Amino acid sequence: SSLAGILCGRMARMALRVTGVCACIAIAAAFSPSLIPPPRSGLSPIRHRQLLSTPLSASSLLPAHSAPKSALRMSTMENMDVDSDVEKMEKGPKFDFKKQWYPLAVPAYLDPKKPQAAQLLGQDLVIWRDTVEGKWHVFDDACPHRLAPLSEGRVEEDGSLLCAYHAWRFDTSGKCTSMPHALAGTQEELTAAPLSCAIAYPTREAQGLLWVWGSPGAPGSDAALEAALKEPAVIPELDDPALEGRVKAYHWNIRDMPYGWDYFTENVLDP
Repeated sequence: SSLAGILCGRMARMALRVTGVCACIAIAAAFSPSLIPPPRSGLSPIRHRQLLSTPLSASSLLPAHSAPKSALRMSTMENMDVDSDVEKMEKGPKFDFKKQWYPLAVPAYLDPKKPQAAQLLGQDLVIWRDTVEGKWHVFDDACPHRLAPLSEGRVEEDGSLLCAYHAWRFDTSGKCTSMPHALAGTQEELTAAPLSCAIAYPTREAQGLLWVWGSPGAPGSDAALEAALKEPAVIPELDDPALEGRVKAYHWNIRDMPYGWDYFTENVLDP
């Protein structure tokens, strides 16, 4: 025990001497720049003195540009990137679902003798073919009188679409041509009113499909003009004369699903 006490005493005195020497060196370095070690490359003299005057730590030895980023700083940088992307999207052209051509039906599979119900972007529509020009037309599936479904009506021999509820008739542009219950002398005035017209959509046939414009518009309207300036997304190879005999369209396969197009696109057509 006496030997252990002597050893502990000597070790304590040595520790005090080392501490005193370190303190003297630090004081001398503070008053004598010649005793300060040369600065490391990449550090300014001011930064070098700051490092010498502060306790050593892992973060204090790192250059300023390599210091670890805080969560707040990283979040701010991410938000700046998101804002930049949003700004680019706002400046670019926006996609309008209502100003596009959509394939609505295959005319070869439709019954030309009667109107048929369909749906596009959540809107109920009626498809019918007039008996005079033999063209397909698309209206809102609602009579402007009592909103009865026009798909439950019939196509007349004069090429008009008749509502089954009160027998209103509409031509291919949606204009009302007959109101059997109108008072004498008032039918012409009533049928000319815009509120008596059915809501028509621009349509066209291409590559065996009946295409309909996403927004309604009678012939001559803004919607009809916009639709005329844009081509539907057809397959160009099918119309290329150089590929005649090499490219052909196969039969159509149609299946009704109990869900919308958005669910089908996200969950069934994944690559």
